[in-house]
Amino acid sequence: MPQVQFFDFANRPTYLFFRWVREGGGGQDPIALVSAAMNAAEHEDFFEIDGDVSSASHGALTKLLGTVLDGLCDAANCERHEDTGAPVDPDPEWMMGALLFDAIGHIILSDVAQAMLVEAGKWNPDRDIPEAE
Repeated sequence: MPQVQFFDFANRPTYLFFRWVREGGGGQDPIALVSAAMNAAEHEDFFEIDGDVSSASHGALTKLLGTVLDGLCDAANCERHEDTGAPVDPDPEWMMGALLFDAIGHIILSDVAQAMLVEAGKWNPDRDIPEAE
């Protein structure tokens, strides 16, 4: 019987990155990431506009996940490889770096951030329009 997901991820790379971070990939502590985002919420533009902690922490967590993804790409030496018709490096690391670069291009960090906040019970955005002063 297929397992029901709690969040509808847009694509497989986004879902896999979420799982990787949630399960401590790269030494990440997902609870610490959510906590850091919650603490940084008051410095986000969303918070300054309407005081919505969920939306502000979502923005902060998206930024934190971007740094995690950048570090992953740096560690794996991933880079774009244009198909110029020239011979490719036969080293498997070259292939892994090229595939990782392409997969990273499809990861939707805002979806990963929202899923992490949902899972942590911290996602409750206030969708009311604030009163004008």
